[in-house]
Amino acid sequence: MINVRFLVTAWLSVSAVMATAFPTIARPLERHFGENNSCYGRVYSAEHLKKNGYQRVEEISFHHYPKTFGVHDGNGNIAFDPDTAELHFQLNVKFRDSSQVFSDGGSCRPDGNRYRCFIECDGGGFYLEDRASDSILLINERGFSVSGCGSEDYREVTPKTDDRVFRLNRLPAAVCLPPAN
Repeated sequence: MINVRFLVTAWLSVSAVMATAFPTIARPLERHFGENNSCYGRVYSAEHLKKNGYQRVEEISFHHYPKTFGVHDGNGNIAFDPDTAELHFQLNVKFRDSSQVFSDGGSCRPDGNRYRCFIECDGGGFYLEDRASDSILLINERGFSVSGCGSEDYREVTPKTDDRVFRLNRLPAAVCLPPAN
């Protein structure tokens, strides 16, 4: 006769060992980022900027192109790696006092139920959090720079009163196209 209690206890023990030996990577914002391109952005209206006089950012967008800026798999392919859930991105920022769009790239790593993102060349960072099915929050706690990799023409986004949290909405697929190589 099979001892069911023994089998259940053994299964629970093996499951516990496997869970500690092979931890599962949390996939924050899974409905927003994965194997497909996804882009989020916001253009602030003149009315909004008038009400928020200290806000310097006029336009901001976050682009995730996993087959262009993803992880190399060793076979010449670039893709999103669900095992690490790491994101690679392009960030574009236009300030209200300039016609130039400042761009930079970086990577994000899971940090609990959100992503911690870092701009290349020690450009600082920010967090991404889930907002709704069609929007995310970019939270700027310490500041970051754009176009800063060795360039003298860069800008900093400081987390002052009005440049701290940005609600970015999903952009249509027609405008979410990776740059041509």
